[in-house]
Amino acid sequence: MIKNTYNILAVDDSTTFTAIIKEIITQNIPNTMVRIANSGMEAIRILGNNDIDLVILDVFMPVFDGIEMAKIIRSNHRTKRIPIIFMTGADPSNELKESALEIGGIDYISKSFKEDELIKLMNLYLRFIHWEREINERLEDKIVELNHEIQRREQIERELKELSVKLHEANKAKDKFFSIIAHDLKNPLSSFKNMAGILFNEFQEMSDKELSEFLSAMKDSANGLYSLLENLLMWARTQTGAIVIKPELFNLKEIIYEVLNPINNLANDKKINLQMTIDDNLNVYADSNMISTVIRNFVTNAIKFTNFGGEVTVTALQTGDEVMVTVSDTGVGMNSDEVDKLFNIAAGQQSKLGTNREPGTGLGLVICNEFILKHKSRINVKSQEGVGTKFSFVLPANVTNIY
Repeated sequence: MIKNTYNILAVDDSTTFTAIIKEIITQNIPNTMVRIANSGMEAIRILGNNDIDLVILDVFMPVFDGIEMAKIIRSNHRTKRIPIIFMTGADPSNELKESALEIGGIDYISKSFKEDELIKLMNLYLRFIHWEREINERLEDKIVELNHEIQRREQIERELKELSVKLHEANKAKDKFFSIIAHDLKNPLSSFKNMAGILFNEFQEMSDKELSEFLSAMKDSANGLYSLLENLLMWARTQTGAIVIKPELFNLKEIIYEVLNPINNLANDKKINLQMTIDDNLNVYADSNMISTVIRNFVTNAIKFTNFGGEVTVTALQTGDEVMVTVSDTGVGMNSDEVDKLFNIAAGQQSKLGTNREPGTGLGLVICNEFILKHKSRINVKSQEGVGTKFSFVLPANVTNIY
């Protein structure tokens, strides 16, 4: 809001003259306060302690004359914009007028003024001061508005940069996704198609043993294709938000046993010792389907990358209100670069063949990461080449720690 009061400083070594000025102005111009200074030093003190809007300054004064006083006013950053009206009892020379105006004086009047002339002059300059306040207030409002606009645009720019990064990652993920479909899905399908063709054309000539081996290979191929398709569809659903977490309290050992039971055959084929160390009464509050998927992927991956005769262990340990689930193996391990790219489909990392040349896409681990993130947790991976790998994550042990 614009201030409608005005502070005027009258500076003259004559106390009588300053008193006359004060009386004329305060009685005829409302909302105006006149401060009196009878010396330059007193004027400097008043200017330092008050907000002055206009100075009426006598030209001829002892110690500091009006010209020197005006120079002091103009040299201070707080007072340099205050309008100065010079007054003198003598008829000022042109040279004196020019000097006064050059140092920033806005007008020059004689002390033998008429009362109405002084009032008109004060009203005129106070009106100018009021206009300046209005302009300054508008400028300040405009500056605030511009600052808000700058901040808004900076925010938009930050959001656009974030969206650009996300779009770039999404495009890389899309390319990887299509690469999986084109390569990892096409090749097994082509192989399955060729085997079906051979079986159809040579069925009559095959022995029972050859037929059994052929059908076993086709079964493995079909299982692999089904697993890949399941992962592809699952990943697509995670990206569209179609999968919603549904936590419940369940016995962890029972769920993991159900997961490991059908996987035992994979471990037995490679003579891998598959162990589970979990307390019978250990409960967790989580989405049982998601956790089953995570454990299944971790264990099958561990078997895949563990040599014949190795060991895969599933453990769960409760500490306070949390349960840490760990799947560890004595397999081939990974370097730090491989670990960093494990859960990023956009990284374009090619999945390695298992120790028995088992294929894969790495998509299962990406899905596992999505599921664990939905549980407000994260997967921790520790791995060393030639030693083995350990995957772990934390779940709440009770309903109080809900999502």
